[in-house]
Amino acid sequence: MDIAEFEEQLEAANSVKEDGLRQLKKYQEQVKDIQRDLDDARHARDEISERAKDNERKDKQLEAQLLKMQEDLAAAERARKSLEAERDELAEELASSTQIR
Repeated sequence: MDIAEFEEQLEAANSVKEDGLRQLKKYQEQVKDIQRDLDDARHARDEISERAKDNERKDKQLEAQLLKMQEDLAAAERARKSLEAERDELAEELASSTQIR
């Protein structure tokens, strides 16, 4: 082999090396993009998870408020019925007392 052949082989090797370096740089950029996308997805997942937890807490609070309101409504209904019964009794007593006179 003479020097010209070595130079050709060296040029070919350098060309392959340059192609390899370009591919490597391309893959490194792709890995960075994928890593960025992964980080964004994790961040979004964490935000959604936190919102879901907040919504669950709010849901439980609303359920407790609804139960309390239902209990208060039932108590008010009982009180209304009791007062209506007392009113009716008093009306009957009044009617009886006015008829007796």
